[in-house]
Amino acid sequence: MPQPITLAAVIPTYNTGDYLRQAVVSLLRQREEGFRLTRIVVVDDRSNDPAALAMLKEVAALDPRVMVLTNERRKGSAGGRNHGVLAADAEWIVFLDADDVLLEDGVACRVAALKAHPDATWIGGDFIRCDLNMTPFEAPFLSVKTKPRQVLYATPGDMIRLERPLAAFIAQNLATPSAVMVRRDRLLAAGLFDEDLLRAQDYNLWLRLARDNDFLFVRRPVAYYRIHPQAITESGAPRQWGVRAFEKLRDEPWMSPHRGLLIQRIAHFLVEEARYYRRRGERIKTWRVVRHAWRYALRQPMAALMAGREGVLALLPFGLAQR
Repeated sequence: MPQPITLAAVIPTYNTGDYLRQAVVSLLRQREEGFRLTRIVVVDDRSNDPAALAMLKEVAALDPRVMVLTNERRKGSAGGRNHGVLAADAEWIVFLDADDVLLEDGVACRVAALKAHPDATWIGGDFIRCDLNMTPFEAPFLSVKTKPRQVLYATPGDMIRLERPLAAFIAQNLATPSAVMVRRDRLLAAGLFDEDLLRAQDYNLWLRLARDNDFLFVRRPVAYYRIHPQAITESGAPRQWGVRAFEKLRDEPWMSPHRGLLIQRIAHFLVEEARYYRRRGERIKTWRVVRHAWRYALRQPMAALMAGREGVLALLPFGLAQR
């Protein structure tokens, strides 16, 4: 009988409060079928809220497998995840954000997929977007989002394996950290999360993983993904970090076969960002993005023109510019 794989969970947190306990408990309640959960590494990004600090002590006492670490300085979720991966001693890493919750079989169903694909190194699943009380907004997100659905649900069966899916991931993000597990050695080989990126550091890593690893996707929800105003992914311009995450990889030699597609996506992101600032009446920021978009005018002339249109509209009176 094959030995169960060893798995460690990594949870970055900053002033998360009671959500953190729910995240940790959801891991402790996993049905350990085909795997052994050796460690839950909670990495605190120097929280300063008294209730959050008390919660760190509380979760540390829940189970001997819970390890609470503290970053030596504020490093964001990327630095927290990296700290946790380096501290973990297991074959596989499962990620979970501190305000998300795993379904009871969220890990077991992905581990079960290894029976059909024992050489898999990177396994994802769908997720359910919900409010603070975990009331779902919709069906599992990737199953109803048009472009991801066309890729991930295109064939019959309960799972799909995408071979070296760099182009597919450039075209759209097909994963979120709380619904992903990766072999630890593959994370180290890919270079972990880019700590210079406040957001989209996961998307940046997925592209690097997709260069050398197949993506095995289990067609079922594995996590609840909370949507709330305090979440870092729900704040600020929606695409500025996506632009940075992609531009960091633009000139890599291994990106050469897909550079045109990557630049197309960067240009698309810039148009969205220009529209965001224009609708907020932030003319200077709008025109800053327009100038950025025009750097890609030779490769993506239509996107440059569309961004320029946003700049022209930004010159209108505020009420008209919002339309």
